[in-house]
This record gives sequence, C-alpha cells and structure tokens, in this order.
Amino acid sequence: MGKKGQDNGVLLLISQRERRVEIETGYSIESILPDARVSKIIQQEIAPRFKQGDFNGGTLAGTQALVMDLSAYQPPTPAGVPTPPVSIPATPASVPTPPVSIPAAPASVPTTTASVVGVVYPLAGVGGVLVLILGTVAYVRRPRSGILLEPTGRARIEGDSGDTHPWHCATCKKRMQKLDAIALQPYLSQAEQVAQKLGSVRFEGWQCLKCYPQLTGQTIHICAYILDSQQFNTCLTCQELTVTQTIKAILEQPTWNREGKQLVAKECHCCSYNEEVKETLPCLTPSRHTVFIEPTGRSRVIGSTRPTHCADCRYPMQQMDWNILQFHLRKPERAAQNLGSVKFIGWQCPNGCQQTSSLGIHIRAYILNSRQFSTCPTCHELTVQCTSQVTRSATEYSQGIRLFTHNCHCCSYQRQIETKIPRLPPRPSSTQRNSVRRSSTSWISNSSTSTFDTSSSSCSYDSSSSSSDFGGGSSDGGGAGGSW
Repeated sequence: MGKKGQDNGVLLLISQRERRVEIETGYSIESILPDARVSKIIQQEIAPRFKQGDFNGGTLAGTQALVMDLSAYQPPTPAGVPTPPVSIPATPASVPTPPVSIPAAPASVPTTTASVVGVVYPLAGVGGVLVLILGTVAYVRRPRSGILLEPTGRARIEGDSGDTHPWHCATCKKRMQKLDAIALQPYLSQAEQVAQKLGSVRFEGWQCLKCYPQLTGQTIHICAYILDSQQFNTCLTCQELTVTQTIKAILEQPTWNREGKQLVAKECHCCSYNEEVKETLPCLTPSRHTVFIEPTGRSRVIGSTRPTHCADCRYPMQQMDWNILQFHLRKPERAAQNLGSVKFIGWQCPNGCQQTSSLGIHIRAYILNSRQFSTCPTCHELTVQCTSQVTRSATEYSQGIRLFTHNCHCCSYQRQIETKIPRLPPRPSSTQRNSVRRSSTSWISNSSTSTFDTSSSSCSYDSSSSSSDFGGGSSDGGGAGGSW
C-alpha cells in the first residue's frame, strides 16, 4: 500500500462480525496522522455511525477525514504527468451525511462490500495513499517494533529473534536497513565468523541510511543473538562462544546427598586453547511429589502413596515386607487395616539411619475411608462402624424412632443414639382427591396456553434484541482501533 519504498500507506480494516475497526498508518506519515488523531477519527466519525447501523455513512465519513488530513502530503509527480485535482468536501458533525452514489455490486457480492469497493477506487490515486476496506473479516493486528538502536556499535541479545522486526535509529528515529549475510561478513571478526558457523551465535547487521554519510569508522550496528550458551563456552582469548566441551569420563557418580565429578575436555575452534578440567555434577534431585519423613516413628496422611525419602540422608526409603510389618502393628491398627479404613506401610532407610531406634522402621498410615468409619475413643483408630434401624415406624398420628448404633470392631465400645422420624402427612379424602384431579386437568390446559404465549413473546423479543454498547481501544504502533 502506498508508494513502493516510501512506507506512506493507510490501511482501514472493518469487521462487522467482531464489531471492530482498525486504522494502520505507514511510518512515513505518522507525523501527519498520529495515533491520537487516528483514534479521534474512529471515535467521532466512524464508531457513532456504525453503532447506529450506518456502515456506508461511517465508512465515508472516516475516509473523508483521512483524506482531508493527508491533503498536505503530495508524493513527487513525474514530469509531464499532471495530477488530477481531488475535491472531497468535509462533512460537519452536525450536518447529516449526504447520499453517496456507489457503483452497483455484482449479484454475488454483499451490499456492504459493494459500498466499500465504491469508496476505495476514488482514493487509489490520492496522495500516493491506498485505503483498503475489508468488511466481515477477522480482525488482525499487525505488530510494530518501536525498539531503538544506535547507528553504530555492537549489542548482544539472549535468544534468537526469529523474524526480526525492523530496528529504528536512536538518532533520527528512521527505520534501519538490514544487511544481507554476504555484506555483513567483512564487519565480523574471525572469532565471530567461527561462532556463527558453530551455531552458538547469530549475527545481524543494521544500517541507518540517513545517518550513514555522517558516520566515520564502522557505519553499521551489529546485533549478536546468543543461541546456545550451554553447549558452548566463551573462549578467554577469542572472547566469543567458540569453545566446545566433551565429557571424557565420570570420575565420581553423584548421589542423593553428595555431588559427583566428571572430566571434561574443552577445545576452542578458533584459537589453540585446549585443556581438560574437572567439573562438579549436582546431586540427584527428587521429584516434586516426593515427601521426606523421619527414618523412624509413626505418621498419618490422607491420600495415596507418594515417593518417600529419608529426611536425614535424602535417600529413597525402601518399603518393608507386608508380612513382617504385621508384627509391628498394634491390634487396633490391624483391625482398621482389615476393615479397609486405613492402609499401613513400613518404610526403611537403606543407609541404616534407623539403627538409633528400637523400632527400626517408619510406619506410615494412609487413611482411605474416614466417612464410613469413625475413630474409636478407646482404640484411637478408625475401627467404629455405624448401623441404623427403625425401631418404631412413623404414622399420621405419631412420630417414629430410628436407632443409630456405633460399634467398634476391635474393643467393646458401643454407643446408641435415637432420632425421631417426622409424622406422615394425612391422606386426602375422596372429595379432596377428585378436586385435586379436576384442578390438575385445568392447570395443564392453562399451562399449555401460557407456554404458547410465552414462547411467542420470547420469539418476538429475540428478534428485536441485537444491540450492544460501544467500547474504545487502541492498537500498537502507528494507528489506532476501537469497537462499536
């Protein structure tokens, strides 16, 4: 859009489905159409008319406002080719928009699209600006990079830039030009060229065409994007990521509580640097679900089994044989395990941290069912189960009684609680049953009519409700946007 190489285009995007309008401007005309002015055109000229459903009037009013602001911007005209004058009258805010003659659209093109095409064609040769209007298309925001860069120097950036956005000169604020790979090579040192071949660093050269004549010495800015700082190391002589390392041998394996050592050979691919060094390997790291417990004792937890490590030596605990564990469980614990309310697991430290205790293991109780079973006040374990029985049924004239019995499956603990059952509602007489039956038939008839009326009114309501409020917004870089 606009003249090639001048970046003086204007893009007007309209999406009726998303109720969104966006105006993007080229960098060369941002001084003529700043973001604040573009936002004002949307808020005052386009959005109010779009909100009322007047898309033709809003499109024309916004286009007229853009052309009026751009009337001072005239691109160079070739010799001997006169530029036809364009006269578009301004539309005051208080005066209604006059009817516009728009060429007829083909049968397959919607009316809104036809009105858009009629507005675009007259603007194709005005001031070198092409205004493109798209109706009922997805809203797309074009990212703009506003990062400034000195016209000369060097910069290092972590990570790859991917498709680099254009840099702008910090001195003149103009857009800088990227050098191709062949033109950049003379500006790179030998170490930088080697690092680029190894893939540890990628270099880009940027040049400001406006500041270039006034510069002396290096006339470009070189950006180094660090791609891999883990596989490659910086050479102390070359001062670049040109050193590769190879593991020669593992001298000492790392453990859960002790670091390891390995022999690494380092070699620079640019200079003669070459040596073998010993490096430290970190300790083994448990998973994030790991729980640390004491090597001896008892603990209770709600839920399933998780990886268990010793809190003293940080080594994984070993699970004890189930048959051997039974000798370490108390009678209530075995009763709860048989009922299925609790599961017990014995954990042992492989490094013998439990030798200081007579028990020698850590018994961990995993609570499985605390709803069906309750804790016995004598055994202090989930061994109490509750049963209920109706000892007296409820009638229309008296309440019933329900008996709850709590029995412990380990000791002689028992507790009984009586609760009252509410009386039954009185039965209706034969006369009342006939009255209820007649009223029920009448209600069904009325309800069907009422349902029909309600659905009719609902359909009429849905067909008439299709409005929403306007909310403003803005875009990144040159231009602005909003919703209606």
